[in-house]
Amino acid sequence: SKILRHRNLSGREKDIIRLLFEDRSNKEIAEILGLSLNTIKGYMKILMRKLDVSSRAGLIAALLTRN
Repeated sequence: SKILRHRNLSGREKDIIRLLFEDRSNKEIAEILGLSLNTIKGYMKILMRKLDVSSRAGLIAALLTRN
């Protein structure tokens, strides 16, 4: 999608973001992707660091507003 273009994100990070936009919980994301909850939490921390935000809401807002 346009939101994910021009970002230095891995395929797995993009999968997680797509599920975030579906309003899925970390647990649901883990189950859908066949990963552990701790792995998803780790990815969330990485994504927040890459986008310089400190919360899940901030992550979504950053993805929606940044070009």
